[in-house]
Amino acid sequence: MKDLHLTIGHNVAGVPMHNTGDVCRACAGVLGIEAFTATQCLGVWRGEAEASTRIEVCAVDEAEAARIWALLPDLAAALDQVEIMAEVAPSRVRFVSAAASEAARTA
Repeated sequence: MKDLHLTIGHNVAGVPMHNTGDVCRACAGVLGIEAFTATQCLGVWRGEAEASTRIEVCAVDEAEAARIWALLPDLAAALDQVEIMAEVAPSRVRFVSAAASEAARTA
């Protein structure tokens, strides 16, 4: 399993053009993902601070991570970014369902 972390600036050519909602919509549409965490943050690109969004896609299999990775240039283009920061790493994330919790309480 893999985690992907993306940090995407909101500026285009030094001008604020996007917000976290725009970035989330682009990620969902371009990358074809329906589950991720988005966090507002501040990034610095070539010495210029800008509002940014951090996207975390967690616990996806190798094939899905490779599929998403291959689409990152399209995401950068869709948001008019020269580059986006991207990291892929082995996942330590596990999702715990409510059903598992209920079973533990009644056992």
